[in-house]
Amino acid sequence: MRTRCCPGAREQGVETVGLFVTETNDRARRFYERFGFRDTGEREPLESNPRLQCLRMVRTVIPAR
Repeated sequence: MRTRCCPGAREQGVETVGLFVTETNDRARRFYERFGFRDTGEREPLESNPRLQCLRMVRTVIPAR
């Protein structure tokens, strides 16, 4: 993730990258947290199963100079 996602975003001048993960997927949440993603507090239902909630996680990307 770090070697593919963020450097490409950085080169394009992107300041923040984000994703959604289901609240019940603790393993995925910990994985993304290890790469600097943080929970924004934003929630929305999973489209394929509205009983599940997704949380938004974001990571700040420092643009290339």
